[in-house]
Amino acid sequence: MAMYQAGRPTFRKTSKPEPEARLWILEGLAGGLQPWWHHVGAEQEDQRQFQIAEPIYRWHEANQEFLVNREPVASVGLVWSQRNTDFFGRDQSHELVELPWRGWTQALLRARIPYLPVHADDLEVQGSKMAVLILPNVGALSDAEAAHLRRFVQSDGALIATGRSGLFDEWGQPRADFVLANILGCHYVALGREGERPRGSDTAALHTYMRVEDGDRTSGVRSRHAILQGFEQTDILPFGGWLGEVMISGGAQALLTYVPPFPVYPPETAWMREPRTKVPGLVVNHAGDSTRVAFLIADLDHQVVIID
Repeated sequence: MAMYQAGRPTFRKTSKPEPEARLWILEGLAGGLQPWWHHVGAEQEDQRQFQIAEPIYRWHEANQEFLVNREPVASVGLVWSQRNTDFFGRDQSHELVELPWRGWTQALLRARIPYLPVHADDLEVQGSKMAVLILPNVGALSDAEAAHLRRFVQSDGALIATGRSGLFDEWGQPRADFVLANILGCHYVALGREGERPRGSDTAALHTYMRVEDGDRTSGVRSRHAILQGFEQTDILPFGGWLGEVMISGGAQALLTYVPPFPVYPPETAWMREPRTKVPGLVVNHAGDSTRVAFLIADLDHQVVIID
């Protein structure tokens, strides 16, 4: 824990404000950090930094029996691997790896759902302790890692995957299909329009939406999947990205479908040119009697086909 001002820019010779340093240290201790702090240089003209650590670490000493040798009880695992950054993300690792990861961490934190990072190499051991595993655009997955994930689902675990998860091997070489296609209910197909986007859509801020799909329409009764709880009063959700063509069949179910771009201005032109498509943004698949696999395709713009 640095006692100097560690913002941007960093001022290594002046003290961090005491409330900021205290909360920073306590957050780390609550997360399992072992006591440690430092100052830069043997002589300091800003003596305030020497007053911060002592009372906090005296408190830690008095309560360390509750603060060390603990075992996390979180049942949600967020899967990551350095290979995914190096061989899938490559020169676009910020967009392809970091942003999906940060999006999930923020969503879990805001929902007050405890989670733990789970390295892809540790899926067999650490994954067995989880009720839910999340793949935030983990494009690079080995055959062995995929096998662990299949066994996890078969053992009543729930899986959430996003973007291009499993579409590349551990060295970033593209696969012909998602390595988890059998449990995602999704098969990837290059449709000949790969990478094509509507004119002027090189920005992520597209005026696009996701349509919230009802369940069985034949009965005339409006019903929605439990995942969509809280969205009863709307049929659309903002998206802002682009998805290519898809076909849907088989047992997988699309809960969100894509609404293509249409004008924002002038207001008189802001009406949906194509209000309904069959392009899925969120697909769920069943294992046994319950929905235990969700695939958020709309995490990134790419094309998939769902087939039997």
